[in-house]
Amino acid sequence: MWELVIVTLQELTEQAISLPTAERLALIKSVEQSLQNSSADDAWQFLWVYPHTWRKQLYMKGRKLPASIVWSDVLTNEMTVAETADNWDLSTEAVHEAIRYCETHRELIRRESKRDRDAAIRASTVSRHVS
Repeated sequence: MWELVIVTLQELTEQAISLPTAERLALIKSVEQSLQNSSADDAWQFLWVYPHTWRKQLYMKGRKLPASIVWSDVLTNEMTVAETADNWDLSTEAVHEAIRYCETHRELIRRESKRDRDAAIRASTVSRHVS
């Protein structure tokens, strides 16, 4: 059975200081993730947290469509918001929200894109060695 323990910020800080560096960094990462996940649903009308093994960016609500794909459509294909909305069968408000989200979460989007590219390169290298 779980026991609810309430700790003040001061007590938590004092306990954290005594931890080894690696454990303090893990604690910080855990708190950061918790904050990102807890506020993600509340802040966005058209975006949601899609359960993914490693991806943390938000998706278009009710779909397996990452917000960054919609944003990329606007940038890469030089599409207007209306064209992008039509292309993905979204409202223009949803496209505007995806753009706002991606522009305020550029570092996360960049990291996830890099991970995708690295995985594609590894897969390409493996397939060339197998052939």
